[in-house]
Amino acid sequence: MFSVLKRGRMRPRPPTIRQAPLVRRLYAGAVLFALACSCNMAQSKTSPTTTQPGQPIAVGAAAKPEWIELKPAAYPFLIVDAVLDGETLPALIDTGTSHTILDLGVAQRKAMPLRHLGSFDVFGKTVETQGTDFTSFEFAGLRQRGETIAVLDLSDLQAQLGTPFAIVVGADVLSTHALQVDWDQNRLRLLPSGASALPAGTKVPLKMTPDGPFETRISINGHEFDRTAIDTGADSDLIIRNAVLPRLAITPERMTDRVSQVIGRIQVEGLFRADIVQFAGLRFERVPTSTTETAVSGFPQFDVLVGMGLLERFNFMIDAQAKRMVLSPRETSVPDRPSSTSGVIGNYTTEGLVLLHVMRGSPAAKAGLKVNDRICKVDGQMVDATWQNGAQRAWSVGRPGRKVNLTHCDGRETTLTLKEFY
Repeated sequence: MFSVLKRGRMRPRPPTIRQAPLVRRLYAGAVLFALACSCNMAQSKTSPTTTQPGQPIAVGAAAKPEWIELKPAAYPFLIVDAVLDGETLPALIDTGTSHTILDLGVAQRKAMPLRHLGSFDVFGKTVETQGTDFTSFEFAGLRQRGETIAVLDLSDLQAQLGTPFAIVVGADVLSTHALQVDWDQNRLRLLPSGASALPAGTKVPLKMTPDGPFETRISINGHEFDRTAIDTGADSDLIIRNAVLPRLAITPERMTDRVSQVIGRIQVEGLFRADIVQFAGLRFERVPTSTTETAVSGFPQFDVLVGMGLLERFNFMIDAQAKRMVLSPRETSVPDRPSSTSGVIGNYTTEGLVLLHVMRGSPAAKAGLKVNDRICKVDGQMVDATWQNGAQRAWSVGRPGRKVNLTHCDGRETTLTLKEFY
């Protein structure tokens, strides 16, 4: 359907002053993306502390393993309530990231003093990162007092994901506990690492890499990939590096493309369907797989990333310290997410649907639609910003063979015949 934004690894330049923990990677998406960051939680402290760049802060023990409810999300992201300085804020849980980010808008609204933390390279673009001190942070029974958190403007990500969040909790917290997700009951919890009471299911080997992501293995079209990252902050099924495409014998005719946005910069990614994917002893067919020129998830050691498109098919536990993941069958099967049959990727705004990208070989491309075209009506119905997260946008993934009439805001008319094109 739409793409999830992948993040780039954020590498600090040589610091001139002592800096707080910083975000290792970030992805912001255009039209739908997955995002990253993390919050560093520590045992009680009486005053804010700092560490060298990239050093995680110690994590305090949870008061008790407690289930917390997952909040509604447009896509299968793990979003729960967290409490920062007494205010309840939605937090995105992301195993593919290292350190925490607080949304700039929240920091400004709370009048939290900001200071410069450093300059980072994110997919080749330099990003100046700020930080702020907080008094307390609580999440799933974990409690932290007096630390520093990185601050970035997440407003574009929030708008595109269609799901509000203000904080992203990452691997520095999640690697010290076992994360258990129960989709059937719409909940998650943190357990002590190495908990003996494991859920029934298939055990998958897992290890923690020095930079944060959780690593496992997968088979795609009969080829084994040991360098595979698990990322709960990505809505894709799979993402692979372009460099491994020749091993999979994917011809250009089988591929289309989509876009993602990294800190305001649009980048184009390939998209195809993997014939056979074997993961955790299970077999999947025609799995949507995107490709990226840069290292997967911003980490050069990985060839493949497994996102929530696959993980939502299981209830699961991730325990990096115990070097295992457990995938359990769900009570109800998860239908395949609809794929674009139009090739239109764009933002629904008060000024209509603004096209960000037209997918290669799609009905939209063949009909001559272009980037920055503005569509004010779909089948005679006026488009507005509510379509961004509403059911109305389903026209773009409609039944193949259906004809859709688009009215441009300048009065032109375009008719699309929907079809499967990749």
